[in-house]
Amino acid sequence: MASGSNSSEIRLPNVCYSDPILPRTKSAAVKKDTRLLQKLSKSNPSSDDDNEQKYREEIELLKSALVISRERVVVKRPINAPPLGSYKKDEITVKGTMNRFDVYIIP
Repeated sequence: MASGSNSSEIRLPNVCYSDPILPRTKSAAVKKDTRLLQKLSKSNPSSDDDNEQKYREEIELLKSALVISRERVVVKRPINAPPLGSYKKDEITVKGTMNRFDVYIIP
């Protein structure tokens, strides 16, 4: 620790990156080391109510990330998924073939 620094000081991250476990569309088994994470994330919703709940949880996660990040928040989303926030002048979308990255710039 640098001299003169306050040990109780909390440094906020410059960037928060969210890469949620997306619903599986393939029939192959999930790799053993990610099975628990998939179960914890409830990434295989069985109804529209589950989908709506997951979407609301993702929005709350984005809001939390926007509070603690100093510069930007990057969220990985399926290419056709609805955005979690409104797109303004300071927000960017980078599209790939299967996913996109929504970048929320902190003013």
